[in-house]
Amino acid sequence: LSLENLNNTDSIVRAFQRLKESAERLTNIVEGIGPQARVQLPAFRETPG
Repeated sequence: LSLENLNNTDSIVRAFQRLKESAERLTNIVEGIGPQARVQLPAFRETPG
């Protein structure tokens, strides 16, 4: 594995971490909206990935 590949993998991992953090923030916002929105969340959470 070349150093370039390692750097590339690292940036991909960081991108996924940012994506995960954004998804968590979005979930918190949606949960804060109210019970109506929360009804749809369990199905969304069970989605693989």
